[in-house]
Amino acid sequence: MVTIYSKVKKQFNFGIIMSELKKPIRMCIICRGRFKQNSLARFQIHDKKIIKYSKKGRSFYICSECMSLNEMRLIKVLNSKLKLKYKKIEEFGEYFSDQVRKHN
Repeated sequence: MVTIYSKVKKQFNFGIIMSELKKPIRMCIICRGRFKQNSLARFQIHDKKIIKYSKKGRSFYICSECMSLNEMRLIKVLNSKLKLKYKKIEEFGEYFSDQVRKHN
């Protein structure tokens, strides 16, 4: 039994789909939601302080909704995710606490 496949080119509008695929998607470490990279804040840990990403080493992303969480809840989640033991938001670093205050 011989099967003959016809080579039919289907016409799709890939212009819209491809432009959406080219934008990088990243995950917030707190809510685990996936967002476009330019809508997230990028941080890294240096000397047990959260600082702005300096383009060296590992980093993580936090979305603006998670930055505006209750301060105590944010501290609890960051301590567990980053394996730190801080009690105040200021202990995470000046830059990070300024960013949190902007969102609140």
